[in-house]
Amino acid sequence: MKRGILFILISCFLFLAHTLAWAEDEQPVRVCTESWPPYYAMKNEQDQPVGIAVDMAHAISAQLNRPLKFDIIPFSRCMNGVKKGEYDAIVGVTHYDEGVVIGRNYALFWVLTAYVHTDDPLERFTSLEDFNDKTWLKVDLYEYPDEINNFTGWNIMNYRDKSDSEQDDFRGFKMVDHKRADVYLEDYFWAQNALKGKAYGVRALMPPVRVDPQYTGFHIEQKRLALSWDTNLGRLLTNGEIDQIYKKWTGQTLKEFTEKFGVQNPAANVDISISLRKMGDGV
Repeated sequence: MKRGILFILISCFLFLAHTLAWAEDEQPVRVCTESWPPYYAMKNEQDQPVGIAVDMAHAISAQLNRPLKFDIIPFSRCMNGVKKGEYDAIVGVTHYDEGVVIGRNYALFWVLTAYVHTDDPLERFTSLEDFNDKTWLKVDLYEYPDEINNFTGWNIMNYRDKSDSEQDDFRGFKMVDHKRADVYLEDYFWAQNALKGKAYGVRALMPPVRVDPQYTGFHIEQKRLALSWDTNLGRLLTNGEIDQIYKKWTGQTLKEFTEKFGVQNPAANVDISISLRKMGDGV
């Protein structure tokens, strides 16, 4: 009798677990990121999200047999939405962003570049020592690497970026243009696209200050999804599909894109392992 009851309980538990897993797999993967033109993420004329990050998310979701819900919203809202469980994942976090779990694989980059006034005597970036006694415009919403946060040679001007208006996108450039600040660090491709048609007296110093990998960050309770996502991203890197997505949007493969900036091609170092990293929150 006891064995019969135990068998029934185990059967009910397995049925319930299978049903819950099936129900989860029927739900869309809810992904968000900020507007990041001209390649990674933006909205087209039909107000639909497009770009490298969007195509990657669609390809991975297809491998998972899950529908995809992809939203482009301000970064702070996206990150807070993931932490609250309103979204499953955020695209475009670094290994020093806090409060999410990330995998081992990546295919996006933050090309952190110094913008200075056109009258600045600096011609190229060689090291942070170039900015001794200059004023750096530090964006409050950005998570910067320790190398930049700990540099003491410059003066820091804290800048509150609301990230909710188009005007806010250009305020950093305006402050350098008006010589209220000397150095503004921004993603090269986003900045070059934003500056098209604008008459600001700013220019980029090359090479970039840093080129950092950008990961997909997941809610702490989405470890199963995070592992599956990371594994399938590794497969797309290995089979060349990410190369084709890059070619579609930039005219270059991922390999050519990384060679341009002298960084490692992530397709050459794919890590398909069952491990995640939790960033921040004391871990």
